[in-house]
Amino acid sequence: MRMTRDEFMQRPYELLSESGQVPSEWVAEAWTQTSLRDDVVYELARSVSKTGSFDLAGDVWLQVLPPALPPEAVIALYVAIRDESERLEFEWRPAFATAFVRDEASLPPPRDEEILVGAMSEMIESGYAAGFEGALFGVLELPNGLSLLRSARKRAEELGRTVLISLLEEQIRRASGRI
Repeated sequence: MRMTRDEFMQRPYELLSESGQVPSEWVAEAWTQTSLRDDVVYELARSVSKTGSFDLAGDVWLQVLPPALPPEAVIALYVAIRDESERLEFEWRPAFATAFVRDEASLPPPRDEEILVGAMSEMIESGYAAGFEGALFGVLELPNGLSLLRSARKRAEELGRTVLISLLEEQIRRASGRI
């Protein structure tokens, strides 16, 4: 059974979820409907929030949306997922960039370093050690993570944060391959 454009426009989310087999022009037109956009953003952000990936949302959205969405809609989708999921971008950005390869260069720069280094710095300044190791693991995922830990160790030494210094040194040794 073939569906018409009008049939699709009445239930785009449901029909895309089921098959994903509709013309890109229809998807682009349906995307202008707030309800479809909100439902898809919710599903993608929920998946990222729970798993750090798009696995729970299924493959359909990362297949039907890239050819249909204009660059400004892709950026808005990215920002909505980032803000609603509250997960670090290094967990899911590569999959998003792979799906939306045409728009990858237009994506906003990741905020992971700002968030992780900010949290680590606040812990060092306050001397608060709860969750510090988790912050260090996150910092090590950054491209310049090891140098960031070394800088943080210097600040912890200046403040005499002995517990934090030992945690930093352990992670620096591990990252340097010395353990």
